[in-house]
Amino acid sequence: MSELEWMDVEDARELLVERGVFAKIGWWPSGFGHGPAIVHRGSTSVPALRLDYGALGASGIIVDGDLVVEGVIQNGEQDSGPFLVVCGNLTVDNIAIAGAPLHVAGNVRMSGAFHGYCNHGTATVEGDIEAQALLVDDYFF
Repeated sequence: MSELEWMDVEDARELLVERGVFAKIGWWPSGFGHGPAIVHRGSTSVPALRLDYGALGASGIIVDGDLVVEGVIQNGEQDSGPFLVVCGNLTVDNIAIAGAPLHVAGNVRMSGAFHGYCNHGTATVEGDIEAQALLVDDYFF
């Protein structure tokens, strides 16, 4: 059995409530109601992550554990994009994000930089942030 699963809106919301993340998010991505989310049970590693609806084919991703992205998390759709919720820690080289909501319940460690660049986007990190640079332009961080 794969650790990946598709989850509908109500089940995804309930998972985040169970993990104590939902109350801290302070938002519920509006695009989430338009389709299922991809949920990864446990920690995982990926080479890169593109948070664009056309590239992902889902309303968002929930990682129920730690996430390691060996390259970049990128969101090029500007005004929108699938959400990413990490219930643990996030380790990544760089983040370039616009309208895709990001929430990390743990720490974020970046070997490079974070660039948030659209007023529709939000990033929330409950833990510590380690990065070479944080660039925020008309963006809620």
